[in-house]
Amino acid sequence: NLVTGSCILHITMANQAAKKRKEKNEQEVAKLQKVIIVVNILFVLYRVLYHWSSFRIWHWFGLAITSAAYYFAYFTISSSAKSTVDGTGDLIDGGADLSGGGLIEYYFDLIYITIFVQAGSMVSDYFWLVYLVVPAFAGYKLWTAVLAPGMEAKEQALKDSASKGDKEDKDAKKKKEKAEKKTARPKIKYVKH
Repeated sequence: NLVTGSCILHITMANQAAKKRKEKNEQEVAKLQKVIIVVNILFVLYRVLYHWSSFRIWHWFGLAITSAAYYFAYFTISSSAKSTVDGTGDLIDGGADLSGGGLIEYYFDLIYITIFVQAGSMVSDYFWLVYLVVPAFAGYKLWTAVLAPGMEAKEQALKDSASKGDKEDKDAKKKKEKAEKKTARPKIKYVKH
């Protein structure tokens, strides 16, 4: 009975944590959705309708880029935040911890940068340049996490093989010197009478 009670207590505590995470995730996703909708409505009302005369093809392109960034990042975050229930409707998992960092953190950053760029571009078109931070940071992460370590490993392998080759060259040189000394010695043959 004591073991069974302990198991039930553990499962109940785990379900409480999952419920809390589910509620927190739902709040965070709803907050993101509201902010994205508000910024898009303001952009369309102010930049598209009010300043239609200065709205060019590049602005349409920018709106398409921001919309794609919003969709991609929001869809990934909301998919990660989804909870899992069993056949009876009991909560199994409250979804990923959105405050846990990792890749989800980059999606939040993408949404925040997009909000900043879209809101700022209502004032000045130069705010679109801030979006260059995204590919610059992606390139930096690609370099530091994938390319540079691979190149360093290749260089280390080359150094290791070169030092091994140097050792073999030294051994071969010693053998050659020894052979030369041996051949350079006068050959004396002793004969018994």
